[in-house]
Amino acid sequence: AALGLLGRRLAGDRAGLLAAAVAALYPTLIAADGAMMTESLYGVFAAVAMLAAYRLLDAPSLGRALVLGLVLGVGAHARAEALLMLPLLLVGVLRRPGGLKAAAAVCAAFAVVLVPWTVRNWSAFDRPVLIATEGGETLAGANCDVTYYGERIGTWQVSCAAFSGRGNEAAELNEAGRKGIRFAREHVGRLPLVAGARLARTWGLWRPFAVPEGRRAWVQQIGTALYFVLIPLAVYGFILLRRSRVPVWILMAPFITVTVTALLAYGSIRFRHSAELSLVVLAAVALDRLLPSAWAEAA
Repeated sequence: AALGLLGRRLAGDRAGLLAAAVAALYPTLIAADGAMMTESLYGVFAAVAMLAAYRLLDAPSLGRALVLGLVLGVGAHARAEALLMLPLLLVGVLRRPGGLKAAAAVCAAFAVVLVPWTVRNWSAFDRPVLIATEGGETLAGANCDVTYYGERIGTWQVSCAAFSGRGNEAAELNEAGRKGIRFAREHVGRLPLVAGARLARTWGLWRPFAVPEGRRAWVQQIGTALYFVLIPLAVYGFILLRRSRVPVWILMAPFITVTVTALLAYGSIRFRHSAELSLVVLAAVALDRLLPSAWAEAA
């Protein structure tokens, strides 16, 4: 529903209906929902946050600012990339009259949702843990011999991230993270290749038909084929919106967060889930222009 409303906000009712239809039928989104991973849950909040950001941009108000902050704050509990999404969505808002006050309200609402969990973590682990302890595990598993050399370059290896689990989990995983960072520094010459592999795996440029954990292979592979169909449509949709002077930076935010996540963590198709939501909306804008009027009205 949020994608349909986004499409309507950007290009009218028909584009909204097309965005909702494409989202409902796009196998990759279906496969992600079935996998029960955090990306699917976060995608809901990312879509609603983009819609809330456009509404705040249209008519800045305290209520709309609070909604955006609350949505992003809840989304951060699913995936930490919401922390990066926050400033990206506020870039355009700050340029508007009253934008600084609106941005402050967004950040305050975001903090209200996030801080209690952070305080709980600090109490439980006896050290500051913003959202989750998994950062160290991610760094350790993404920075080792297996993921820097050979056919698994740019991926994540569970054996590299093993920890005993008998002591303070946060302390153990902090040490694992430091180990991963040390490995990266000691192999800095490999970083450009590893970073390229991470991005290529995430965006489907290398082994595009790989199947992420938890997803049905045939559903994911059909979705990947359609992903490559949506890309040129999305590019055309982006051009159409730019020509119409419609702000597109909000839709671009997930592409940035996905890219940064892949560079800092590892490459995986499932990481691009939030960006595929924007891809669907942009493709719907293009379809609205390309389809004959009668077809669009029937949709």
